[in-house]
Amino acid sequence: MTPHSDPGLAEEFRARPCGPHSEPLKRLLERFRGVAVAHKHVLVELSHYGPWQAARLGATRNDPVELIAGAVFDRIEDAEWFVFKARWEQHFGQALQD
Repeated sequence: MTPHSDPGLAEEFRARPCGPHSEPLKRLLERFRGVAVAHKHVLVELSHYGPWQAARLGATRNDPVELIAGAVFDRIEDAEWFVFKARWEQHFGQALQD
């Protein structure tokens, strides 16, 4: 079964971004994480145990990481949700609300 844009999966991730996750959510996360590296949304840990900065990888491995202005988070859960929403919109063309 191919993961799809089930809003229930987004709600599950929002409630427990660090897991545990259901099998359908695990498949969706594998799909998100398995895309090509170019311009992929990621998190950069600014110091040990945070804060975290959302960023996008460059077009190639040699390109610099582009930090996303204003996307700095003290809680890993908030940082993970930000990246999940960005990947959701990229894959499904739908924006998720907070």
